[in-house]
This record gives sequence, C-alpha cells and structure tokens, in this order.
Amino acid sequence: MYTGECVLKKTCKSRQVLINNDCHDVSPTCGNYDRTTGKCLNCASDKYELYYGLCIPKTRCGVRQWTDNDGQCHEVNARCNTYNPSTGECTSCVQGYSFLNGICCIQGQFNQNGECVDATDATEIVNDNGCARFMYGIGCLVCNNGFQRAQDQYGFFFCQAI
Repeated sequence: MYTGECVLKKTCKSRQVLINNDCHDVSPTCGNYDRTTGKCLNCASDKYELYYGLCIPKTRCGVRQWTDNDGQCHEVNARCNTYNPSTGECTSCVQGYSFLNGICCIQGQFNQNGECVDATDATEIVNDNGCARFMYGIGCLVCNNGFQRAQDQYGFFFCQAI
C-alpha cells in the first residue's frame, strides 16, 4: 500500500536502500550501513570518521584550529565566534568584541593592519582598513572610498567594504 494505492514494491540494487518506494544510493564512504535509512554505521576506510551517520574526511587539526596551504594547523583567535576554516579569519566575534574588517576588537580599538590598536584620547589616526579619520570614543569619523560607515552594538563606528 502506497498513498492509498497498491503498487509493486521495488527491489533495489546492492548498496541502495528503499525509502518511500524509491531506491537511493548509499554513500561510497560508508562501510556498513543501516538497511532502512542508509545512514553509515562505520566508514569504509580510516581516512574517514563517522559523524551523525555520515562518513566525512578526517581533519588533521583539532577543534578551533584551521589548516594553511602547507597543511599546518593554527589556533583560531579566542575572540572569534565563527571563522573561515581555510584562513582562520574571524567571521563573527564572541560577546564583548566588535567585528572590524576580519578581526575582533574591544570597544575603543580599531583595526590597523590586522591588529587591534588603541587610539589615544582625542587623536585622529589614518587607518588603511577603510577609515580615513578615527577618534577615540567615537570610532571612525570618515571612511575612504569603497567603504561605508557602520556602527557596532556598543555605538562604536567602523568602516566596512561596500
């Protein structure tokens, strides 16, 4: 019985499972698999690891690490909430930090050449990350061409690429 009508039950090939009367291939990375769901029970080789019923390639690096082009592992900055796994660059920050063109800085700091830098009180600074004029306590006053002024959750202004 299938949707109120009698239909012939399909017979699937080897390494296929029948779901809703359709045959679906089992991942070639699976060793043994659940015959009703197709989820992997173990992996076909030690190059893969079991992850919620899937066999995914093993990574050399640990949690909160990223791999460079030479295969070296590097720690992700503790200020990053999320990050690009191939560059380690922050894509968002943990609470208490502001995302400023790829890095996470505390309020009152700005991104200068990839580093969080404190501005001295009432000093204007030139910044090559889009900020033409910066003032402590306010942030970026004027952005360079190709950048727009934005405000973080603390009311601090920074420049982001358009």
